[in-house]
Amino acid sequence: MKSISKLAVVTIGSVALSLGIVGNGQEAHASGLINGGFEQTLVPSNQSWASIDESLIPGWETTATDNKIEIQTPRLFHGGALGTDQYAELNANQISTLYQDVETTSGSTMFWRFFHRGRQGVDTMRLSIIDLATNSTLFSQIYNTDNTAWVEYQGTTVATGGTTRWQFDSVAAAGGNPTIGNFLDEVYFAEKPPEGFQTVPEPASVLGLLAMGAFGMISTRKRKQLNIGN
Repeated sequence: MKSISKLAVVTIGSVALSLGIVGNGQEAHASGLINGGFEQTLVPSNQSWASIDESLIPGWETTATDNKIEIQTPRLFHGGALGTDQYAELNANQISTLYQDVETTSGSTMFWRFFHRGRQGVDTMRLSIIDLATNSTLFSQIYNTDNTAWVEYQGTTVATGGTTRWQFDSVAAAGGNPTIGNFLDEVYFAEKPPEGFQTVPEPASVLGLLAMGAFGMISTRKRKQLNIGN
């Protein structure tokens, strides 16, 4: 049985960091991030997983030198975060970065969400949201998630340019094998919030909560456990 056990809501600030791997050579997607559930392209029914060339995975690019993106199915481990059939494993044949470029409007609020899960134990990855025009990082955070359940993380960030990169970096995986770990699924990055998005109160509301002694409610929220059968 799979479960979504908790939800982290993150408020976003701008961080003036630069990452050397950022480039402008990839096509940006105008309607927001695409193929966030990794359901395209399908893994053949006689395989439990597949290492697929990035050219065959709509939307996604990798820094792996073999250009491979690994897609998993329930035939090997478990289903996807929301009961779907496919999800990505960030650690494919080597430690690498998985990313997608999205057309954005400067000043617009972008809503984001993704699900993370370890493979053999606690796996660690970094999410970075990057303005490609200035090569500056708008948001960057490391996430550590164990292998007992899919965990949903979500937040908002304000775009500062016309093209924004959504980027996952592998940091570490339980067991130390660089070719396994860091399951990812149901990635969302767009101007409209996804279904079930937990909004963060405006500053005026925050002051009201402080007056009631309820500040802790706005920084991190946990959603009750939702069990999804295999």
